[in-house]
Amino acid sequence: MKIIQLASYTGNIGDNANVSGTRRVLRENFGRELQFTDLEFEWFGTDPRWARRRFDQAFVEEVNRHDLFLIGGGGFFGLTTDNTSTGTPIDIPLDILRQIKTPIVFYALGFHTMDGHVEERAAKLKPYLETILEMDHVLVSVRNDGSLANLRRMFGESIASRVYVCPDGGFFTQTKNSTHVEIEGGIRSIALQLGGDRLERRFSSSSPLWETLLCKGAERLYRMAHGTTPSALPATADSFVRRLAHVFTDVLDHHTDVRVVLVPHIPSDFKMIDAFLKELGHYHARNHVTVAPYLHGQEAQTYLFNLYEQCVLTVGMRFHANVCPIGLQVPSVGLVTYEQIAALYDELRLTQRALHWDDPQFEMKLSLFVEESLGDTQAIRKQYQDVIKQVHVQADAFHRVIMDKFSSVP
Repeated sequence: MKIIQLASYTGNIGDNANVSGTRRVLRENFGRELQFTDLEFEWFGTDPRWARRRFDQAFVEEVNRHDLFLIGGGGFFGLTTDNTSTGTPIDIPLDILRQIKTPIVFYALGFHTMDGHVEERAAKLKPYLETILEMDHVLVSVRNDGSLANLRRMFGESIASRVYVCPDGGFFTQTKNSTHVEIEGGIRSIALQLGGDRLERRFSSSSPLWETLLCKGAERLYRMAHGTTPSALPATADSFVRRLAHVFTDVLDHHTDVRVVLVPHIPSDFKMIDAFLKELGHYHARNHVTVAPYLHGQEAQTYLFNLYEQCVLTVGMRFHANVCPIGLQVPSVGLVTYEQIAALYDELRLTQRALHWDDPQFEMKLSLFVEESLGDTQAIRKQYQDVIKQVHVQADAFHRVIMDKFSSVP
């Protein structure tokens, strides 16, 4: 069976894990040999450094030489762009989709909004969704991160009722047992993943302007008093990093056999890593903290998620820094700087393991999570094992829908 998949292969290790896990579970469920052709999502964009392909007749002919066309996963249904006909990164013209004879599956896509012209973007996406949902050779699914609820709120039941939920492929990724120089023998490691992109949005404050200015003034006075340089981060992000560093300073002070491994997924994550290390101070930064390398690609995801797998706890801001550890049944804490992370834990019925960045009791709650995970983690791992069984059931069910609808696929 020949499958062509439009996905992000050059994004980050989360994207790599998504593709890897998707293909693993498809092979398990389809019960036959699968041959995959990669179509890099970025090739069809507008950036001239990437753009190599167009959604044209050559594209149609290539897709039609395959038995199944998968689009995703990733947040490709996000209302994030103004320069496409759909208001989302997906910009395949409807007349091109109609020329494709191969069954098409929009697979486990994320639907979320970003700051900006959300209503204008939604007005573009709604007729697009209505049209593709009427096509006999198309199935549409979104991932289990609150995307279906977002669709329902934005477009109503008439659209949401025809969209399936399929788990993100990252839940099913497999790792390769590796030796990690970031992890010392005989110690317990905590993986800490800090997202450094879109900081103004991640740490947006709903406070009145006067409170924001007061906060910035207090921040400047604090740094002058303590002899530290002003942070390049937004004030709210800087405050979050200080609170986070305070927790881990206490942890490292009280547990001599504990280390922290910082794991970057994209280059901008180093901004937060740098700020965290400065707040932690020279002693702990030089003796008790390591930083994993910035890597990408298939081999990178098997290596770095194996690092997560060898930790007693993962604390992460990014989506796949939570999805993959849960799939690997490693205790996790989701640091909620996007509602997507909270929605993910809600859908998995693990709400209590998501911690909002601006929670007034942030330090106390995170400290309790850490102490719990440094103790007996078997109860948490058993809970995750039960969760993943249900996630697998969800994937199996959607794959049966694919096979039933497209029974003519060889």
